[in-house]
Amino acid sequence: MPASIISRSPRRLTIQVEVPIPSRFVDCEDAIRETLNEAGRLATQETLKAFDADGAPIERGGARYSSKGRILKIYETPYGPVDLDRYVYQGPRGGRTFSPLDDVAGIVGSATPAFARIVAHKYADAGSSGVQRDLQLNHGRPASKTLIESLATEVAVRARMEGGATRPDAPPGLEKMITRVVVLLDERPLGGVPDLPTARIAAIELYDRHDRLQHVSHVARVPEDEREGGAFLDDVRRPLARIVRLHPEAEVLGISAGQDDFVAFLRETAGRQVLDPARLREELAGAITAIPRPDADRLGPRLPSTPGEIRDWVAGKERHLREDPEQALDRVAEELRRMAAASGDAGAIAGVETVIRRLGRWRDAGLLGYGEDLPDLVFDRPGPLSELAGVLLGDRFRHARLRMGIDRARIILLLRELTRTPERWTAYLAAIDGRMRRGPRD
Repeated sequence: MPASIISRSPRRLTIQVEVPIPSRFVDCEDAIRETLNEAGRLATQETLKAFDADGAPIERGGARYSSKGRILKIYETPYGPVDLDRYVYQGPRGGRTFSPLDDVAGIVGSATPAFARIVAHKYADAGSSGVQRDLQLNHGRPASKTLIESLATEVAVRARMEGGATRPDAPPGLEKMITRVVVLLDERPLGGVPDLPTARIAAIELYDRHDRLQHVSHVARVPEDEREGGAFLDDVRRPLARIVRLHPEAEVLGISAGQDDFVAFLRETAGRQVLDPARLREELAGAITAIPRPDADRLGPRLPSTPGEIRDWVAGKERHLREDPEQALDRVAEELRRMAAASGDAGAIAGVETVIRRLGRWRDAGLLGYGEDLPDLVFDRPGPLSELAGVLLGDRFRHARLRMGIDRARIILLLRELTRTPERWTAYLAAIDGRMRRGPRD
């Protein structure tokens, strides 16, 4: 037998392994992995036994529960499935039984916490077939697609049920460091997925006095109606309120793409808010690009034509907005109107007026206050909201052939939110683990 127990004590387990040495080294590596997986299964089985109840009656919720004996359960571990006869209990009035071991060990469905974490992280970035291949090729751990999907769903459902309990405060030790809190809010279509609503995504970023990012947490939802859209903002409001209490001197800066409910939310929770500069660039570039190019003798070089010229023109207008936000928009509007009128195109003229009205609404809402006192961290990145979308949506939702229902989309998005914040996963485990707070039996 490649792995066997040599000795055991309440706090220590000694396992001896025997590794075969094939003629090819690549086969040796596979043999080592399989031997270590067998040792892992054996060690997990023994440690699960140590955390199981002993069959004596237990108190739970003010009621006395009695053992119904041991019943076999297959536990899914990172090293493979493990069979274990564990105690189950039932209350004085009968009804549903439960396993104290599952509570104490933080079992997720039938999986150990470590295997649940592995599958959740992998499934957040790949479909069940990809996770299955990954586990087999890189871990030597066979798993069915049904197991992968059901476990990923169980992790997501529990995270949603635990709610705020899985949304921790910032890591300890940052209390005196944080001088700025940046709240990012956006909504994006789930590309490649037909007939799905947009995803609402958020990040709360904590910066020190040098504007170095110290911590970030994420929130994501795929709401079906306005009520769930409000629940998304509540999910942002709760951790933000805790962070503000911890860092009362920190400036809170909000960044959005100008959606009405996001603007209203940030007006209430942030000391200052601006439009994502990338959104402004898109609007200006779209307006100038839509104007037909006239003959050279009519407008000449004053109308940017090449991508480089358009990019430089947009950058110049953005710079003017930072230097003089009150007057710059009027000058931009005047220039766009002049160029559209010179083109003689009615569609271009109407399109420019639409853009100008939108820019005016953003200015009236205080979103174009790009003064020189705005931190460079807002501008020294391709686009804060694009970066956020890359983190939470990424390639998982971009595949043109991707097909999924709304429930599956919600599960994937929640897993991406959960796995993108390390402290969130720790809080998740704390919420589900050790509810009976009992260690291994002596």
